[in-house]
Amino acid sequence: MRDRVIALALRRQALITKETLDLQIYPGLEAKDLLDEVHKSKVYDSNTKKELIEVTCRLSSLCIIVTDLLSLMASQKSDKSLRPSHDLERDAQRTLRLEKDLQSWYEDASERFPPASGTGAASQLGGFQANCVKLFSHTVYLYYHSALALLSQNSIVRAMMATSPPKKPPTAEGFRKLQYAVSCFTDCMQGLTEMRLVRWLPMST
Repeated sequence: MRDRVIALALRRQALITKETLDLQIYPGLEAKDLLDEVHKSKVYDSNTKKELIEVTCRLSSLCIIVTDLLSLMASQKSDKSLRPSHDLERDAQRTLRLEKDLQSWYEDASERFPPASGTGAASQLGGFQANCVKLFSHTVYLYYHSALALLSQNSIVRAMMATSPPKKPPTAEGFRKLQYAVSCFTDCMQGLTEMRLVRWLPMST
């Protein structure tokens, strides 16, 4: 997860790739994988620990999607002018699939951990235990919005590479999605600021 998060933050290629490690035999984390950790913490109570484990599992599933996103980014760093049109079409299909995967991920995560953003977030402040869950879950949401922004940016670049004129200017749609991702990132940061949790964010955000 660290490899994916840092690669996403720095817009660089992941160090652990499908070529260096068979990722098929390492599925995402599930809550049952971390059950032994529930009662071992001297900082969190068991209920908070269970919630943090759930957030960790959602980060793990997000990183699986980010893996494909980073792979798509890496494939476009070669000389774009020499890439055949069917490669561009394949990238477009991968982009659509990634958009759907990210949307499905967010719908699931936000239902379990509703994001606090914008005005009124301060009213959701709780004690230390609850705030730790909010901080961790919103950190993951920041990664999600970063992934969405990177994917939108990729769509804009791909549209500019197209050799045939499209029926609808794809760059306009790409800019709209990019603006939306940046706006959501800003709202999430504002929520964390109002809850006075932003200073605890990791540098990777």
